[in-house]
Amino acid sequence: MRINIKTVRHLEIPAQIKHYAENKIRKFEKRLPNSSLVEIIFEDMLGPKEGQDKKVHLKARLLKSKEFTFHLEETASNFKEAVDLLQEKFERKIEEYKE
Repeated sequence: MRINIKTVRHLEIPAQIKHYAENKIRKFEKRLPNSSLVEIIFEDMLGPKEGQDKKVHLKARLLKSKEFTFHLEETASNFKEAVDLLQEKFERKIEEYKE
């Protein structure tokens, strides 16, 4: 599985947040085809203002016998919380894919 981490609008994300997100998604590596591609995109919608404006997108392309693609997103007050919520959605989508 290949994981790409990106940001929107020149946003600087601390390395520990990038590693946190990658590790959360890597937990599913054994359940997905080797040729899978997952993109994690961080976005701070309001810039330095506080609030529920930290959005994380997850785009996945899973290839096995046929292609299965999906886009998930979650917004929270901080990126770790958004990643945690996104991980739960990702797990449900993988179960859907396995069926």
